[in-house]
Amino acid sequence: MSGGNHPDLARQFLEFLAGRGQAEPPTPVSGADLDASDLLADLLGATLVDAQDELWAAWAKLGRSARPGRAEMWMTRPPPWPPASVEKLLDRDKPSPLLETLVGELAPDPEVRAWLVRSWLGPPRLIDRALLTELAEAADGRLVLEPRFRAWLRGEWTAWARQRYRRVARLAVAGGAGP
Repeated sequence: MSGGNHPDLARQFLEFLAGRGQAEPPTPVSGADLDASDLLADLLGATLVDAQDELWAAWAKLGRSARPGRAEMWMTRPPPWPPASVEKLLDRDKPSPLLETLVGELAPDPEVRAWLVRSWLGPPRLIDRALLTELAEAADGRLVLEPRFRAWLRGEWTAWARQRYRRVARLAVAGGAGP
């Protein structure tokens, strides 16, 4: 408050906040939380900005559809983990050398590569805050700091969103229930 133009008003404002229990300092944010927030920003950018043309087209077709059905739900569902391209490589009967090539390109650090492969081999799930935090904490935070991984992940999310929005648009026109 010192050095301000209106110290009395500042003091009154702080007293008001204290009276309402809102004068506490902000809780500290860990590095992993910041990295998870950055990943969330990447996800939102990929699905709302990079795939914007497909998003707008899908919403327009849903708006004109007499029975959008479950197609609307598909518009807000998050992408899966592992991404679809990795799922295709994992669906084979034997481990694919392409999977090793991919993980080697995404993460040169052996510990980061091992974490990434373990996460891909785990049960499939949808992207949520918990998974974003896991990614942010993986290998002591080194995974999300790897620019090749971040660029690949955003590209995967963009491709997923474009495909999803196009499918929803087709279903809305056909009056279908969902992908």
